[in-house]
Amino acid sequence: MLTTLGGAGIGLIAAACIGAPQATAPATVAAPAPANAGAAGAAPAAKPPIAGSIAYFDTDDDPASSAWHDKFNAAFQAMYSGVQIENTHIPSSDYQTKLTTALATGSHLDMLFWDTTNVPLLYAQGKVLPLNDVMESIYADVGGKDKVSPQALGIYTATNGDIQGIPYYSEPIAWWFRQDLLQQAGLTPPADHWNWDFLRQAVKATHKPPDVYGVGFPTGRNNGTQTIVLAFILNNGGHLVSQDLKSVVFDSPEVREAYQLLKDLAPYLPPGTGSWANPQQIDAITHSTIANGHYFGRVFQNVQQQNPSLIGKLSNTLMPYNKQSTVNLANWGAHCVLKSAANPQGAKELIRFAFKKDQFIGYLASTPGLYAPVVPSYGSDPAYLADPTLKAFDAKMVSNITTGSQNTANIVQEGSGWQVNPKGATISSSLVVVDVLQKILVNNESVESAVTWGAGQIDSIMKG
Repeated sequence: MLTTLGGAGIGLIAAACIGAPQATAPATVAAPAPANAGAAGAAPAAKPPIAGSIAYFDTDDDPASSAWHDKFNAAFQAMYSGVQIENTHIPSSDYQTKLTTALATGSHLDMLFWDTTNVPLLYAQGKVLPLNDVMESIYADVGGKDKVSPQALGIYTATNGDIQGIPYYSEPIAWWFRQDLLQQAGLTPPADHWNWDFLRQAVKATHKPPDVYGVGFPTGRNNGTQTIVLAFILNNGGHLVSQDLKSVVFDSPEVREAYQLLKDLAPYLPPGTGSWANPQQIDAITHSTIANGHYFGRVFQNVQQQNPSLIGKLSNTLMPYNKQSTVNLANWGAHCVLKSAANPQGAKELIRFAFKKDQFIGYLASTPGLYAPVVPSYGSDPAYLADPTLKAFDAKMVSNITTGSQNTANIVQEGSGWQVNPKGATISSSLVVVDVLQKILVNNESVESAVTWGAGQIDSIMKG
């Protein structure tokens, strides 16, 4: 199971549980009417037989997100007497190991709440239930299939039409920068996006150690490093495998250019990035250790709560790219129900309940600015945009997160037209793209030889 699920690490698992401050809990969310209530004047439909326990894993271990789950579960239990919910909040660094152990030992586990890489593989292994019935009911609840992101649906729809999992939201990556330091250096950032030439200029011009370093990103052997490597590879038109998954295309000019960029930026890194992961990356942005760097939308909340003096000085944009591209790295995740579930009907109803508008917006507000929902209208709803944290920042900064979710790529689906790669989780947990960077930065190997080596490792995984 450690091999089939991709080892001890999880690729691109959400930053939702990383670098979280001691946040205040979101506003209390009222429970809506039951999802199966009958039409006016008609006899109410019988509630499905879901009494008993529903057990699920999630990676929402930060205080605000955990508090949302408590309210969400309580509201659901109020609708269905006799239901108990057992949810386990797991730090992302431990998630893969605990999931693998639970599946291997037959532990009580009915569903996964927003899993980013395992669902296609679990489906291929015959371990999850098709959820076409749940998806159809959600279409009815939200006003039609056209209200749901087609890209997200594509990721979790098998070639035979089975819905492998119910997509919930994505976490688009953004590029954060100190606009005040750029202005002091006489640089005006492009209104839309940066190219790599401007990125190099900005990093060099704002590099004033030890007060502030020009750029920051992890370089250790972990998923935090994998995030920045994949972001630059994919938005430069590079890929790991071909669209049909039949060949490895990693050894390409586009991939080598991305690694060369990271090599060029390395002299402007702070000391110690070899021990950085996601928590250190967001801390460096929040506390102004670095002038430029990538991260997800959690930065809004961390800055507002930990360093509000930075508001007005910090800005963001889409990830800089070298060639004209509209691809942005983002983690799409989905809920799924296991075939071994003791209460599959209960898990299905709980997933449907998560799509009720007030429940969903309550989840978005638990970490404002981080999530781009699979129902895009929820992300632009006035009830969400009125959040005090979001209103503290320039509206363009918030909209950049939404824009970054509109055409995404990741290790499971590398772009529009790419087949979903069931072995994406295994490639991710192998950290081969990180090993290539370490060969370049630590072992001083050439970019060309390191990328060629990496292509061979990916080929072995795809054929394994």
